[in-house]
Order: sequence, then C-alpha cells, then structure tokens
Amino acid sequence: MPQRRDKKATQNEILETAEELFSRRGFAATSLAEIARQAGLTKSLIHHHFGTKEQLWRAIKDRRLEEYRAHQLEMLQEPTLDETTLARSIEGYFSFLRGHPRLSRMLSWAILERLDQEEQILAVDLIELGVEKIREAQSRGIIRPDLNPLHIILMFLLAVDNWFISGETVSAQLGGGPEPEAFVRDLTEIVLFGVVPR
Repeated sequence: MPQRRDKKATQNEILETAEELFSRRGFAATSLAEIARQAGLTKSLIHHHFGTKEQLWRAIKDRRLEEYRAHQLEMLQEPTLDETTLARSIEGYFSFLRGHPRLSRMLSWAILERLDQEEQILAVDLIELGVEKIREAQSRGIIRPDLNPLHIILMFLLAVDNWFISGETVSAQLGGGPEPEAFVRDLTEIVLFGVVPR
C-alpha cells in the first residue's frame, strides 16, 4: 500500500522549498516543476495544496506575516498613538525583516519583476490602520498636523526595506558603515524628531 503523507509536513516542505527558490531566483525564474523536484514531490501535489504559483507565493508571504500582523494589530489597537508607538513600529518592522531575510528578498524580486502590487506590499490593512491612528494623533496635537500620515509610514517602511536591499552592501563599501542597531536607532530618531537640533 502507498504510504500516506502528513498533510502539514508536506505543506511545510513545499513552503520552505518554494521560499528558498523564490528568494534566490525570483518569481518568474522559479517553476512549480523545479520546486517539486527540489522538494522531492510531484507538481500535482503542489497544485493540490496551493493551486497556482501565484497562490503559493501569497501563502509564503501570508505565513511569514502572521506573527508580525498580530504584533502590529495589538499595538495599533491601543487607545492612543504617540511617538513611542511609532518607535515600536519601526523597530518591530526592522526586527521582522531581519528575522525573515528570504521574505525580504522575495519582496525585492516582486518589485523588480513588477508583480501585481498586492504581491509587493506586505500589509495594506496595517498601513491603512496606521494612517487612521496617525490622523487621530494629529487631531489631538500629538503629531504635527501638516504632515501626510501615509508619508510618515512610508518613510520608515521604505527606509527599513532599503536597509535589507542594500544596507550591507553600502556598509561594506564604506569599510564597515553603520551597524543595523545604530541604523534603526537613528532612523527612529529622524522619523520622530527630524535632523534639526532640539
């Protein structure tokens, strides 16, 4: 009799193999056949568990995002947003990408390959909730009202994203440039207080 496969273990094997290949080669250059071959499975088994290559890509992204999403939602549900909330958001996003370098590379590939915008952005709903919270803080005088709330969020998201795209390369070219912890500390200070002496 054929041996039955453990469903969860099979799915995890597919996700891990696909994440490694997608992060190394990008979406376009990675085929389901190659994922199946590397995982020691059949292509039809991947279709059975995940459907299309696009759905597999999304499943990887969603799996990695669960923990980050839960942490951010908990923080954004707090009654008031202030500079400490923003600082925790910046540090949280940096820590998340640092802990998941393959996801960071996958998102870089998504931008380079001009995949659907939904595949390029981590969590639109979190960004929208963050914008709403910043607007509330602006109305209470906690955050400057002349700044676009979306721009505040994009500044730190894009800066953190770019650290993981080119930060290490730039640091190496500069003979050891800033350490990641120093970068995220200064980024937080600049986002919260600017560069003009206080």
